[in-house]
Amino acid sequence: MGNTDRPPVPLLGESRTVRLCDRTIGKENGQEIACGKPAVVHIAWYFNPCVASFSCPEHATKALNKWSYFQVHLVGPDCGMPGAVWDGDEERCLYPGEELPVRDTVEEFVHG
Repeated sequence: MGNTDRPPVPLLGESRTVRLCDRTIGKENGQEIACGKPAVVHIAWYFNPCVASFSCPEHATKALNKWSYFQVHLVGPDCGMPGAVWDGDEERCLYPGEELPVRDTVEEFVHG
């Protein structure tokens, strides 16, 4: 028995709850090694087509102060989910049809 006043559950995709920093920090046996720490920001380097990465605090601060990027937002529930898109107008990831506004900023985090 459940609460029928609530909408059905969203598509959940992979069973990851934490997005990990994908910054390459070295190589081992010819394979790139990613940082792997919990990510706090999602960075779009290019928009069309979208090329994005997840970054931990250390790598986000370094990258955003050194490189050009299209947009950046705090990691949210739709980031990296199957079917989610980067909405350039809203400056965040969203699942098509979603109408919940989320307007977090990373300015204080990056330049704080």
